[in-house]
Amino acid sequence: MQYWFNLIIKSQGSRLYWGIFWAFFSALSAVALLALSGWFITATALTGIGITAGLFIRFDMYLPGSGIRFFALSRTLGRYVERIYNHDTILRLISTFRLRLFKGLSSLPLSELRSTSDSEWLGKLTADLDSLDSILIRYTIPPIVATLLIFTLTLFLSFIWLELALYLGGFMLLCIAVVIRLSITQTKALAGSSSRLLSELRADIIEHLQGAFVLQSHGLMERHEAKLLERLNAFHDVEKSLNSSLANIQLLLDVTLGLVLLVLVIVGLYTAQSSRISGPTAVMLAMLFISVSEILQSIPSQFSTWGKTCFSADRLRPLVKEANTDT
Repeated sequence: MQYWFNLIIKSQGSRLYWGIFWAFFSALSAVALLALSGWFITATALTGIGITAGLFIRFDMYLPGSGIRFFALSRTLGRYVERIYNHDTILRLISTFRLRLFKGLSSLPLSELRSTSDSEWLGKLTADLDSLDSILIRYTIPPIVATLLIFTLTLFLSFIWLELALYLGGFMLLCIAVVIRLSITQTKALAGSSSRLLSELRADIIEHLQGAFVLQSHGLMERHEAKLLERLNAFHDVEKSLNSSLANIQLLLDVTLGLVLLVLVIVGLYTAQSSRISGPTAVMLAMLFISVSEILQSIPSQFSTWGKTCFSADRLRPLVKEANTDT
């Protein structure tokens, strides 16, 4: 898969950086909106309680309210631009992949082209080619954006509580690395087997349909259908195991993030009671962690297709060997 990643950097390098920027801008706006909203709601509630108790409190509601509106608009704008921009990048990338692939096919001898069945060519030029999109939209942009977001929030929290910022930042970075590693190791073999079985099943179904008249005339239709059903059941078993592994990883991540959130809430309430930080700030810290946790929770599902992408990349790599040596 290294060849395809290098091709992405070579062909879409500047667009990749802008795509990461817009994705980071959208994610940062969403996190800031949730955190500021939590702070503002809590501060407003405490102010109302204080006024009801007869206290004189001065509270500026316009500045945080303006910030909430700004982050709401910037999140919407950033997400819209990011979707359009990265979608256009994907289309350009598919065009680059196809150009490189067909350039390699044109240099292959005719005997080698005919030695591969039509059903296999169909799988390679459709499903395998489309699965290469995951290199950019699953394995490149999301982890980079999550890492940049954690560094940014760690820097922001260091001005409020340095020790907590370092602990949370280190934990979330470690969480990203462990989850990515665990997702790949636990699902790669199953995902690769799933893609292989699906490719073989697709080829068998095409051959079954093409030879249906001959099979029917020789009374072999039911026997051939039984073989297809056996392969289909094997594919479903692999998919079931893959989904089970993904669910276990997701459960482990959710439980870990939930426990850390519980500890963070307890620590925040304790420090707010001791007047080290204010109550709204404690709520803001919890909301920041919740918003980042939502991004971390999507990592297992994104990297669970690593084996499928590797299978497709390995199948397509020999087809561009000639074109690669020419360049």
